[in-house]
Amino acid sequence: MYLYFDKKGILKTKIDHGEPARQGNDLNITVCLDPDFFQYLKQEVNDDFSDDFHQWYLTASVQKADTLPVAENTLGSADFDSFEDKPFFKLFDSEMTYSLKEGSIYLMSSGTLFSAYSTNYGVALRINFDLYDDSSVEINEESSESEEIEATALHYELASVIVEVEKTYVEYRTNISSELYQNLLNRVNIATTKITNLTENYVKNVEVVGRDVTIHQVVDGHDEDVPLNDLLVTVDDELSTTSENPVQNKVITEALNEKIDKQFSIGYTVEPEV
Repeated sequence: MYLYFDKKGILKTKIDHGEPARQGNDLNITVCLDPDFFQYLKQEVNDDFSDDFHQWYLTASVQKADTLPVAENTLGSADFDSFEDKPFFKLFDSEMTYSLKEGSIYLMSSGTLFSAYSTNYGVALRINFDLYDDSSVEINEESSESEEIEATALHYELASVIVEVEKTYVEYRTNISSELYQNLLNRVNIATTKITNLTENYVKNVEVVGRDVTIHQVVDGHDEDVPLNDLLVTVDDELSTTSENPVQNKVITEALNEKIDKQFSIGYTVEPEV
């Protein structure tokens, strides 16, 4: 992941650069500062700061995203490499890099946030970046022995960045407690019961009120509501001389077969000539 800050220390670009924050994986972060960042810091913020980027180092502390950035809530920290002048290059032509410009030189420092932070503490992390000036050790020029004296370290809080961590299916499954699983299972059972009851009641209601159901249709050019019962056709299972209902196909077939058998049983006897 690449983070670009302009000379005022404002975050301008955050890109995966081929390495999305994914749960269970270490997250390698490269901080890119504007080449004029440290000069601006010295001139506009504190003249005691060094404008030599070789004397500056970067640390990062990690918190849960929903907590305040205080020391008591820190989950872990990471140290970054010293800053170096490096050009930025895209991974591929279509990569969206926003304020990061292809081939431009930036002050870069890289560090690693280990997977334990994202695996144990959720899907969003707050990363607090802190710069410190390594000119805290000064030489006492008045001493002939070049005595080293400790000076107060100079710190500059660069920014707090929220990083969304992709949570995998396996992590979702393992993070579901037995109590939560039972609650989900109970909800599924309740929904299934409701659907079953709805189906049974619907069938019963159709049987009870079926006679009162009407169908809207057009008959001989006129609109009319016809009772569903009137549209139901009764099919007879035997031949009849009085019924006006249709009869089953098999009943007709059986009747025809019987008639054919009788016809062929009636014949003529031919006496041979003498």
